[in-house]
Amino acid sequence: MKLRLIVILSMLFIPAQSVFGQGEYLQEGQSGYAVTGSVSLGSYASALGLSVGYSHRALVDFSVGLARVSPDDADDLEGDLTAGALILGSAVHLARQADDGPPVSLSVQFGLQKDYWSTEMPLHPESHALWLGSVFTRQTQLGQSQRAHNYLGLRWVQNSVSNQYSSATGVDNSQSRLLITLGSAVALVTGEVDKRRVSYASSQVILDPSLTFDTRDGTREFALNISLLIGQAPPYDRW
Repeated sequence: MKLRLIVILSMLFIPAQSVFGQGEYLQEGQSGYAVTGSVSLGSYASALGLSVGYSHRALVDFSVGLARVSPDDADDLEGDLTAGALILGSAVHLARQADDGPPVSLSVQFGLQKDYWSTEMPLHPESHALWLGSVFTRQTQLGQSQRAHNYLGLRWVQNSVSNQYSSATGVDNSQSRLLITLGSAVALVTGEVDKRRVSYASSQVILDPSLTFDTRDGTREFALNISLLIGQAPPYDRW
């Protein structure tokens, strides 16, 4: 039972939301750093995550994150069952919403996740996932220092588990699936915004709830990211 649950969770649950794409929230040409805490609640498990990231001129993002995954029914099993995940992600922002340009922003994201399961079994299973996706975002100004970022994300994921455990459970050790994410983030600027200055450095707090659907079997995952984004001075001001 425990072996099969490990394989199922490895295929269905990915705390990739703990990796934050910060370039969308920066001005065009502005670089910045982000620290993100994440909680995810899925159909079979929950996860807590923490990541750090850097965006170069709001064009290319790099992030690294750690997460702890806990199955919902782990208490019903004999012994402990948890997983630690290492997540590496990157994003390239191809288009940015503008009054005289594209109506939405577009980014391409890709990443790698490695899971290390902790059990009382003599052998410890491992699993990993690769993903590639795109995110379409529509930005709306709510006030002088508040914005909403409504987005649709599509992500193709390829999951694999170690052959010895897939053989023991009779489950294929590799599966691919398509995930659809709907989210509505709110950005709150906490740094002083002075339109008289040519450039400035600002900080933001990002509240990002999202809901992800797996088109393969209908499983769902709710995630909430809370991020602190520290921007460096951009070449010009767009607020």
